[in-house]
Amino acid sequence: GGGLEGIIDGRKLRLGHAGFALTAGVADTSLDDAVVLADDSGVIAAFHLTERLRPGAKAAVDALVADGLSIEICSGDAPTKVAAAAAQLGIKHWHARLRPADKLARLSALHADGARVIVVGDGINDAPILAAADVAVSFASGADLAQASSDIVLAGDRLDALGCARRIARETLRVLRQNQRWALAYNLLAVPFAALGFVPPWLAAIGMSASSLVVVLNALRIGREQPRYTAALRPAVGVGR
Repeated sequence: GGGLEGIIDGRKLRLGHAGFALTAGVADTSLDDAVVLADDSGVIAAFHLTERLRPGAKAAVDALVADGLSIEICSGDAPTKVAAAAAQLGIKHWHARLRPADKLARLSALHADGARVIVVGDGINDAPILAAADVAVSFASGADLAQASSDIVLAGDRLDALGCARRIARETLRVLRQNQRWALAYNLLAVPFAALGFVPPWLAAIGMSASSLVVVLNALRIGREQPRYTAALRPAVGVGR
């Protein structure tokens, strides 16, 4: 979670956040939010990168909060960058400079409080927390390991598809329960009559086929109200920034 280290022509180089790259410690506070290239003698170069929110990020957060979910950011980035992103999104709770193990510890704390946690992430460092989450969401543009650790992979890059995915999931459960109730009622009413001979076999066969057709047609309603994003959602093979 700190960066990369390698040896080139006998010279050990490190690329990552300053705390990792500089073995002697960070003396320059301007390097706190930089990606630093260094060797044993000190800094060779520092790269200051700007952050850009994914399309639909604010709309996604607002929609999830409106549905009663609590949102927080668990990031490995510097506190200044995480605080700025949280302010843009209206997120009060955020954590910075977290290693993969720290993210897992935060997830364990939420589970200990009885929370069911959805994790969204796209990086290699997110793979452990994605694998341990109740529901994990990643992106097709994310790291392969993150996708393999996720339950849902968003084919696009828009975060507002999250709200659509949650609505489809809830609608799926609602339709499933409807079909279960229908099947139970039909079998309780029709099967005894057929078993006692009050219904001829040909009519019982038609009735069973009609019952299955009703269940299938009812299931086809799932996702019809959100056509914009349905095509952008696909199950993963198997999501914290």
